[in-house]
Amino acid sequence: MPAPASFLAEMGNLDGEIHLTWDTVYGASSYEVQYKEHIDTASWQTVKVVTQSKLTVPGLVSGKSYAFRGRAIGPNGEGP
Repeated sequence: MPAPASFLAEMGNLDGEIHLTWDTVYGASSYEVQYKEHIDTASWQTVKVVTQSKLTVPGLVSGKSYAFRGRAIGPNGEGP
């Protein structure tokens, strides 16, 4: 499975909320989304596994920078 393309993060309607969207990957049954605080020592944490190519992430601290990444999951396992 290829990695999802056009991964986009936009501020949500509430403080500490981010809306994520990405292009659908052909053959993917779900997507794993991870995040970390945007510093070198932070480790990646799974936010959620979803079946659609969008996710709202609540509970982030306003004013901090975060990095997000996602991968497609299909019948042969997880992609990059």
